[in-house]
Amino acid sequence: MQINSFFAGNLQLGEGIFFDQHHDHVWWVDILEQRVYRSSTDGSALQVWQTPELVGFVLPHPDGERYWLGLKSGPHTAYLRDLEPPDIQRIGTVDSTLPQIRVNDGSLSADGQSLYVTTMDMDVKHPLGRLLCYDPQGRVTELSTNFVISNGPAVATHEPVVYVAESEGHAGRPKGVYRVSLHAATPTESLLIEWPYEGSPDGVSMDASGTLWVGTYGDHYIRQFSQQGQLIRTIELPAMNVTKVASVGNQLYVTSAAEGVSDELRRQFPMTGHVLVLDSVE
Repeated sequence: MQINSFFAGNLQLGEGIFFDQHHDHVWWVDILEQRVYRSSTDGSALQVWQTPELVGFVLPHPDGERYWLGLKSGPHTAYLRDLEPPDIQRIGTVDSTLPQIRVNDGSLSADGQSLYVTTMDMDVKHPLGRLLCYDPQGRVTELSTNFVISNGPAVATHEPVVYVAESEGHAGRPKGVYRVSLHAATPTESLLIEWPYEGSPDGVSMDASGTLWVGTYGDHYIRQFSQQGQLIRTIELPAMNVTKVASVGNQLYVTSAAEGVSDELRRQFPMTGHVLVLDSVE
């Protein structure tokens, strides 16, 4: 396996890595710098857009022209045209009464029509985070609550199941990855992956084979799990604060975050803040 720098930037909170197979583009964001990035899969033709709020994710909208943006206050849609500022329209507000709540991450349904959104308490104190679903018309359904930092989510392709992480953990919800089943009218959930590791589970995603990839904030590993929660493998990376994985064929694209990383750790993990690409992953 080869590990290279795909984008040798200094992302303060790189997140939301996503492969748009229809356009052969890789997308990611820097939440704290309020930037959306897009590149071809060979790393060329980089485009950057500045957003008016913290931005957790960018995903293609089902109309084929716009994109979902996970801005701090709620999901928006945007036209993202080359060399132009984003043309943004609000879809919803996640919490207008609590300014410390923000959108954290997002994922599409298997058919690409609906949007799943996680939220978090920026003070990292109270279990105010939620898992929400927005349909194409912007109607919202609350699927799960009681997270300090609700992360992921990953959506199964062949069954109505969403995988979502609690990155902080608290007395009412241990740190780990949860399986939220949508088979019945009322969602049910269970702790699928316990977290005995250093750091925190971050950015759950699913590859084409149906296995789950989990980043590690506060450490330098990504881990692959089966849908039954069994650890398949652990991959060590030359970057701290590994946030999310996007699987593209036999490659993995991985975001990381430089926020709060000391100079000493930066010397040990020189790709911190980069987007990494891992080749020949089987």
